[in-house]
Amino acid sequence: VRGGGPHQNLILMDGMNVYEASHLGGLSSIFLPGAIKYINFHKDAFPARYGGRVSSVLDVRLKDGNRQEFERQLSMGLEGIMGRFDGPVSKRLSVNMNVRTTWFDDLAGPLVQRNTSIESLDMGYSDAFAKLTWWLSPGSRISGSAYWGEDIIKLVINSSPVNFTGFQDLNRISWGNRMASLKWETVIGDQFFVKLQSGISSYDYNSRGSYEFEFEENGMPSQRAFDILSVSSISDHKISGELDYYSNKYGQFKIGAQYIDNLNRPSIEESNNFASEPETVPLSDTSYHSREMAIYFENSLSLGTDLNFISGLRWSNYYTGSNHFSYLEPRLRLQFDFVNSSVGISYSRISQFIHLLSNPGPGLPSDLWVPSTSRLAPELSDNFSIEYSAHFKSFSWGASLWYKSFDNLVEYENPSDIIYSIIIDNELYQVEVNNDNWEERISSGGGYATGIELYSSMSYKSLNLRLNYGYSRSFRQFNELNGGNRFPFRYDQPHQASALMQWKFNEYAQLRMHWQFATGFAYSLSNTERLGADGQPVLVPSSRNNFRLPDFHHLDISYEHRFVMDNSIVKLNMGVY
Repeated sequence: VRGGGPHQNLILMDGMNVYEASHLGGLSSIFLPGAIKYINFHKDAFPARYGGRVSSVLDVRLKDGNRQEFERQLSMGLEGIMGRFDGPVSKRLSVNMNVRTTWFDDLAGPLVQRNTSIESLDMGYSDAFAKLTWWLSPGSRISGSAYWGEDIIKLVINSSPVNFTGFQDLNRISWGNRMASLKWETVIGDQFFVKLQSGISSYDYNSRGSYEFEFEENGMPSQRAFDILSVSSISDHKISGELDYYSNKYGQFKIGAQYIDNLNRPSIEESNNFASEPETVPLSDTSYHSREMAIYFENSLSLGTDLNFISGLRWSNYYTGSNHFSYLEPRLRLQFDFVNSSVGISYSRISQFIHLLSNPGPGLPSDLWVPSTSRLAPELSDNFSIEYSAHFKSFSWGASLWYKSFDNLVEYENPSDIIYSIIIDNELYQVEVNNDNWEERISSGGGYATGIELYSSMSYKSLNLRLNYGYSRSFRQFNELNGGNRFPFRYDQPHQASALMQWKFNEYAQLRMHWQFATGFAYSLSNTERLGADGQPVLVPSSRNNFRLPDFHHLDISYEHRFVMDNSIVKLNMGVY
């Protein structure tokens, strides 16, 4: 979002941290429509209640159960099967449950194996949501929320490339989120609203790439193997409290405090063996225990009929080992409202205490969540934005101009991948594996991102149209990398555009079309040969993120028809991707 990486987006599910919000690399979201009450998204003007991520906020509130009647839903399609149960347990108790599992690999697996060198394919994901709400009174309730989700991708490739007698490649990635929380909300009089919450969340990530080569050397058969295993395990225990106060004279106030007890275990293991089957995951690197505490204050004040001033201040603290980091983070927004238009100006300062290490090359993702330490300071970002919007009866449009600066970012020092490239023009080269700890592999630096966004929407009778375009650039600069010169960030995408059309023929049928275009991601491609430390040639990139994936676009067309049968509604959805 706006020049940041995925790890810089704060994703909350009923107030609890979620570290991955997509399935199979973006094929589907973990959030199910039947489980969601509302979503708040912030890409600028971050309220002070949010902290810990420097790019954006996605705040998802799960839906309370229906207190009046039962609702049941069952969906089946190419993706998988999904079910929902929603309704009252008693007069004051309601429940909302949503589950989903996929059979995608059962359909795609045979096609992939028949047309590629992939020997076996295992792809799947599952989700389960539950929320139980006890209504103590019309203005007071206690709710318990829980979520469980997991993904797995496993590919085994057998082939015989040129100059090799055999090649075997095993790639396996698995990840999953867990969350459980208990929240009490109550209204006190006409001016106060109180929220207290306690909960736990966890995230586990496991990535493994194993490669085995058979070849002839000086007329004799030879073999070489490499294995890279990265594991990231995170658990959070969170306690928070918040008080809202409403004043006719001084506007709306929000005061709150948060405490997170965090255990983080990142690990990388490299060896010269081929791991044919999953095995017990070692965690040889250090376990990090940290504490994050924050106090915040917000105020929303109307300075007349056309001017609104929204302010906030957050005091964030982070403790890990003997290290203590503390930051004051101001949040300001000034908005002018006219007859059919508005102008907004905002500034936010944000800190982020955990980092994501990702291999810079095009190979298997190897993501490690790592904490701030004595060698690695927290990420900091200053966000500036100015926007204009105009609204008419059936047409609206707007534009935003924004700028972000980043400090204390982290990258692997190795220019191409966690290990050096294995093959150069069908020849094997020795791989140096000499680092046992992630802190020995990294470099710290900064960067900036800037851009402009244009958007418009139009409605005419049963037709709705939306058009969006954004131009942005995002750069990074590290003293130890790329000769100290700036380079494009992995998620630097100069051009992004989308178009959405929705046409309702009647109350039973609708057609939806969605088109999206984006510049391809940047990555480091090894294209220059040099001598390694042992005198053997190795291949390295000519510069950091020197190549791009192709520009990407996709079009989704879907038609939905509803049938009313007795007391049930049947929906038939047909789509082309």
